[in-house]
Amino acid sequence: MDRVTVAAVVPPPIDRVSTNRRPWLWFSVSLALVAGFCGCCGTCIGIDFTKIGEIGRELPYRRASDLREASSKYSGKAEQLTATEDGRVVVIADGKVVKRLDPTTLAPQGSWRALADIESIALSRNGFRAAVVDQDRRLTVLNTASMKPVFSVALERAGQPANRISMVPSFSADGKRVVAVDSQRGLLEFSLSGEAPPRRPVPDNTPVTGVPICSATGEYIVVPSQSGFALFHGQAKAGTIYGEMPAFSPNGSRLAFVRNGHLVVRELKTGSERDRQLPSTAWSLALNDDGNCIVSSPGNFGPWTGGRTFVTNGDGFTLLDHRNVPLLQVGWWHGQPFAAGYGGDVCVFDRETGRQLVLLAGHSSEVKAVVPTNRVMYSLDADGVLLAHRWIAAGKS
Repeated sequence: MDRVTVAAVVPPPIDRVSTNRRPWLWFSVSLALVAGFCGCCGTCIGIDFTKIGEIGRELPYRRASDLREASSKYSGKAEQLTATEDGRVVVIADGKVVKRLDPTTLAPQGSWRALADIESIALSRNGFRAAVVDQDRRLTVLNTASMKPVFSVALERAGQPANRISMVPSFSADGKRVVAVDSQRGLLEFSLSGEAPPRRPVPDNTPVTGVPICSATGEYIVVPSQSGFALFHGQAKAGTIYGEMPAFSPNGSRLAFVRNGHLVVRELKTGSERDRQLPSTAWSLALNDDGNCIVSSPGNFGPWTGGRTFVTNGDGFTLLDHRNVPLLQVGWWHGQPFAAGYGGDVCVFDRETGRQLVLLAGHSSEVKAVVPTNRVMYSLDADGVLLAHRWIAAGKS
């Protein structure tokens, strides 16, 4: 969906809100978000992520605590979390157990137990399959409807040392292939259509130092190594790129990465590149289909658009200002970025202005994962507390 702004009001920095202002609304169709801010204190008074009606009306005052109470909390503990983009399938891992949860209530809907503790989990784009890697280095693909295994295979040979890199599986867009890493053999690709699973090692026996990243279509794969990362196109290696922090655009046509302090965006079909000097050491980046790129670094957060860099030094970034810590992660959420700060809070920022839209509280320890979907935003902290943020505007249920 093209980004259409129905009624846009640039939110003021939260700590500078005038005491005589009345509440106003900010709305974006693509984001499907309505936020009301109280004019007397600048707190968020109402959000609905699911196409709320009556744009532009004033909302009664609601305290921030009311919003937190509207969120759901998982009754147990979770160590890992993943969800589909549409929010219809949510999967967590805790110890040896993988569970599928109800997207809104977080009630368990099915589970599967591995023989060893879970190392990592991933979902196919349609949510039909979940890939699980345990600490015995075994890859298991589950049917999420029944939570029963489709197939299971050992990723590494018996007798290899256990202290290998984390093995995080990735799915192709159609869900028919899953990719994982063997720390000695390199990149492994498995077919889920009943064929014998092919193996594709990294050429020249280059040691793999990170997890593989698939483009949305599965056409391109990057594999981090000590000298940069290898780019694969289909079954063939398309070259080695000397850089770090690779990120595909959602449609798989562009690859962004950092090289020698520059943000580089490469058109994969033509090989053309454009770069821009970064203001400081970048911590993470994400690329959107329209060519915009979000870069986070300590104290800085802003979009990179075309030939210019826009970075703000904290005006309105209350969470980042007073703690003076870098962002935990940056990603795209219906054309808008989201960011998680170290500590118990999560910030959502406007992509174009760089200003803070929403400050989400509710965790008592460091937030270690944020998963946005079309319906709900999920956050997981270091104590295993999982929250489903689904704020409701006044008068809605």
